[in-house]
Amino acid sequence: MSRSFMLKSLKALTNSKKNILPNGSFCSAKRYTGNATSVSDRAAFPGYTGEFTSNLEFIYPENNELIQCYRVMNRKSQILDPTQDPNFDRETCEKILKTMITLGKMDTIMYEAQRQGRISFYMPNHGETAAQLGSAHALNPDDLVFAQYREAGVVLWRGLSMQETCDQIFGNANGTCKGRQMPVHYGSKELSFVTISSTIATQLPQAVGAAYALKRKQNGLAAITYFGDGGSSEGDTHAAMNFASVFDVPVIFFCRNNGYAISTSVKDQYRGDGIAARGPAYGIVTIRVDGNDLFAVYNATRAAREIAVKESRPVLIEAMTYRLGHHSTSDDSTAYRSIDEMHLWEKDDNPVKRFKQYVINRGWWDAEKDEQVSAEAQRLVMECFHNAEKQKRARPQSLFDDVYDKLPAHLEKQRNEMVDHVKMYRKEYPLDFFINKITCPSAFRNESTSKLKEKVRKKNPNQSQISRSDSDIENVKCLLRRRSACIDMSSINNSGLTAFHHAVLENSIELVKLMLDNNADINCVDEDYWTPLHTAASLGYYEVSKLLLQHGADWRALTLQDQRPFDLIEAGDAELKNLFLKYMNEPCHKNKTSQNLKISMHVSWI
Repeated sequence: MSRSFMLKSLKALTNSKKNILPNGSFCSAKRYTGNATSVSDRAAFPGYTGEFTSNLEFIYPENNELIQCYRVMNRKSQILDPTQDPNFDRETCEKILKTMITLGKMDTIMYEAQRQGRISFYMPNHGETAAQLGSAHALNPDDLVFAQYREAGVVLWRGLSMQETCDQIFGNANGTCKGRQMPVHYGSKELSFVTISSTIATQLPQAVGAAYALKRKQNGLAAITYFGDGGSSEGDTHAAMNFASVFDVPVIFFCRNNGYAISTSVKDQYRGDGIAARGPAYGIVTIRVDGNDLFAVYNATRAAREIAVKESRPVLIEAMTYRLGHHSTSDDSTAYRSIDEMHLWEKDDNPVKRFKQYVINRGWWDAEKDEQVSAEAQRLVMECFHNAEKQKRARPQSLFDDVYDKLPAHLEKQRNEMVDHVKMYRKEYPLDFFINKITCPSAFRNESTSKLKEKVRKKNPNQSQISRSDSDIENVKCLLRRRSACIDMSSINNSGLTAFHHAVLENSIELVKLMLDNNADINCVDEDYWTPLHTAASLGYYEVSKLLLQHGADWRALTLQDQRPFDLIEAGDAELKNLFLKYMNEPCHKNKTSQNLKISMHVSWI
C-alpha cells in the first residue's frame, strides 16, 4: 500500500470523526445517499462510504424490480406519448425507410450469392435495422464508431456507398482493406468508422481508449461501441466498462440484445436482469430500450450522447431486439430455435414493417412507392454486386503493404520467399484472379510511384541518394563516376520495383542507356517477376523497348502469370508488336545472357 494512499485514508477517517465530509478522497459528496444525520454513522472504507446496518440481510436479485424498457411507438406503429415523438420530417423518414429496404435487398442477394459460392461469407442484418439506423442518425458524423459485425446500416447511413460495400465483401483490389479482411468487416477513416475486428468484444476497450483521448482533446465528440449479448459475456466488456466508469470517459456502450449468441440463448448465457442491470453496478448511466422501435433508439442514443459529452461519463444502452435471420452464412438457426418462433417475430415485431406503417400513416408512403423503391434497391445492389465481382484481387505481394512505412528486412525476406514460392508453383495458385500490372502509365504511377519512399540503406560512408527530378540523369552520372559509391540498380525496393524499372517507367532513353553502360542487370525482376522489358512493353514505350532488345533483353521471360513481354502489348499497337516479332523470329537476335554486376547500395526514388 502506498504512503499517499495511507495518508488519504487517515485524513478521511479524521474528517469523519470531525463530522466533515471528505473532499473527494474516495467519493464525491453528491454520491452520498441515505437519511443518516451524522457522518459518523457512515463507513469510510476506500471502496465504500455508505451506512452501517445491524440487520443481517442479503440482497436477492429476484426481489428487485426489473428495469423498464423505453418505448415511443408500439407494435401497431402508434405513438404512445406525443411528447416523445422526435417528429422527423418527410425527407428523413423516407431516407431511413429506403436504407432499410436497401439493407434487406443486400441481405437477400449476398446470402444467396454465398450459397452459390460467389462470395465466401456474409452476416445478415434482418431484424436489427431499427437499432442500427436509429442510433446512427443520433450521432455526430465525427463521433468514432467501433462496431461489431452487424452494423452495416450504421456505416451505410454514414455514407459508405453500395459499391464500396460490395467491393469489401468480395475482397477485391478496390476494397478499403484490399481483401485482407473478412467480408462485412467494414472500415472507413473518412467516415470515422473504425475497421471491424472478428474477435468478439475487442472493440469495447478500444472504444474506451479512444473516448479517453477525445476527453483529453475536449472537442465535443464521443465514441460509441456496438456489441451483442454474446459479446457482453466476454472479459473485455468488464474491463471496458470498469475503465470507462473509473476514468469518466464519453463513450456509449450500445448492446444489441437479439436473444442469441450464435446458438446460445440468453437464458443459457446469464442470470439477473439482463445487460442493463450491469450498468449501475459499474456506476454507469443506463437505459433499456425497445430496439425494434426506431424512435426509441434514436431518442435514447441522442440523450446518451448528450450525457456522455456534457457530463463526460459513459452510458449503457441495452436495445432489446430479435435476430430474424441466421447468425451468418455458416449458421442454420433452425437447429436451435423453431421456425414458428421466427415467423412470430417476423409477423408481430418486424422493425421495418413497423416503421414503414408509421410513414404510411403520415401519408408519405404507399404501395406504388414501396414497389418502386424496392426495385431501385434491387437494381442498385445487383449492379454494384456485378461490378465488384468483375474486379480482380489485389496482388499477393500487397499483403505486406500498408503496415510499415518502410518494409523491415525480415518482412522483405518473407515477401521475396512468397514470390519465389508462387513462381515455382504458379499452376497451383489461381493467379488469374489477382490483379496484374497496370498497363495505363498514369494508373501505373498512381499505384507505384506514389509509394516510392525507399530510403538509402547506410552500409558504407559513401552512400548517396537519387531523387526523381529534372536533374536525375546528372545525379546518376555523378554517382556512377564516383567509384567509391556503389549503386544497386536491380534490387527491389519498397515500391516493389527496382531502380532500373523506374528508369524504364520514366521513359528516359538517356537514363536507361546510362544504367546499361554501367552494367545494370537488363533482366532484373520486380516483385511480380516483371523485367524492364515487360514494363516497357505494357506501357507502349517503343524506343525503350527497342533499346532493351538491342542490348539482349530476354523477350521469353515470364511473369508470375506466365506472360511474356509481347503478351502485354496493347492490341492496337502494331508497330511495337512488329518490333518484338522481328527479334522473336530472327536467330541473329537471340538473347544474350547479360552479366549482373551486384552492387551494394540502393538507389532511392522519392
